[in-house]
Amino acid sequence: MRFQFLYNKQRSFALTESGVYTFAAAFLLTLLGFVIQSNLIYLVVSGLWALLLSDLFLSVLALKGIKAGRLSPTYSMRDEDFKVRIRIENNGLPKFLVRITDSSFTENIPGVSLPVIPKLNKGEVVNIDYAMKIKARGVYNLSYVKIESCFPLGLWKRIVNYPSASRITIYPEYYEVPQFAVSFRGIRSEFANTSSNRPGTGGNFLQIRDYQYGDSLKNIHWRATARTGHLMVKELEKFTLSNLSVILDSSASLVLGLQEESNFEYAIKTVATIANKALSTRYHVKFIYYDQIKRKIQFTKAYGRMTPILNSLSKIDTTDVIKVKDLIDASVPEIERESIAVFVLLSLTSDVTQRIISLANQGIESVIIIFDPRSFAAVLDQKIGNFYGVFSQLMSTEASYLTGEGIRVYLIKQGDHIPEALSRPHMFVAS
Repeated sequence: MRFQFLYNKQRSFALTESGVYTFAAAFLLTLLGFVIQSNLIYLVVSGLWALLLSDLFLSVLALKGIKAGRLSPTYSMRDEDFKVRIRIENNGLPKFLVRITDSSFTENIPGVSLPVIPKLNKGEVVNIDYAMKIKARGVYNLSYVKIESCFPLGLWKRIVNYPSASRITIYPEYYEVPQFAVSFRGIRSEFANTSSNRPGTGGNFLQIRDYQYGDSLKNIHWRATARTGHLMVKELEKFTLSNLSVILDSSASLVLGLQEESNFEYAIKTVATIANKALSTRYHVKFIYYDQIKRKIQFTKAYGRMTPILNSLSKIDTTDVIKVKDLIDASVPEIERESIAVFVLLSLTSDVTQRIISLANQGIESVIIIFDPRSFAAVLDQKIGNFYGVFSQLMSTEASYLTGEGIRVYLIKQGDHIPEALSRPHMFVAS
């Protein structure tokens, strides 16, 4: 993070409330003076116009020599406080009654108004901090820092906008999962590294062999050396890093619920939670999704760090361009063999079911995560929720068929705590 000084490109003047009243009085008295030809009125009118013009000319100097900068994080988590700092520097004459407004993070919300600086001396620097919280993931752009002053007479307001290109990415929230059971080759297991039967470092004990030039002395097996009369070393198995692919369904026609309580936002948080669990156990993770901006299926790879996954999740949006079955078909070539694929789906149909089952013949084990349509639709209206009850039953039928084929299915309902939903002993719960 660093300060960026913003040079003004947009300058303007505006009458204050007092200035409007003064202008109206001067205008009306001018008309009255022409009617009754009174010298006293002419004198008062001249004074009022002089005040307006004098304040206008002096306002030109009110903000001359001021620089503004903003220091803000490049990213933050959804619904968490983050700090923004506005830095004001005065390289001109002393300034008075300086008011600062930072740009809005969203189009329909006004910018953040900061406390008035009563006096800003020449060469003085003032830092003003404020806390912000954004409740929706996404990428937000800050367009300007607006500075204004009513000095000296308060009739005119001098306004200067300092353009900026600040951007902050709001990541979706994710959780720690105590356990997340998967099925590989029909055997239930937890996320963990697997060992090969090949020599390497860091795995389980493999064998004892003769010492070879270059072997570490730390690996000498002293008992075997004493028994055989020549150096022997112990050899460990080589760890193999497992591969996990997460495929996200973003079909707009299947999104149910309201804003953060929609099934799509639950799906976003579920993907982040699973990726975090896998990365913490040293999996290679590949996130597969449809990018509505680039209009193509994207593949984000991550190992050890959540940042690539979170960057993608913060920008993703729903789309009507691609169907679920087409997304799965396009994802298959990108899923490594002898790996696990997690499908996070807003809908489950017979076509999708058959495509997932066919992956087992290619050496790819699958885990399915679906979201109960009825519970998410009921957020809007209970009658709507009841309407989607039939859809929930159809998904339950397909989920039952998948579990009969040995494929694990997780069902998440609106209001569920995602870590608990992903830690259930039996992954399918009939609705």
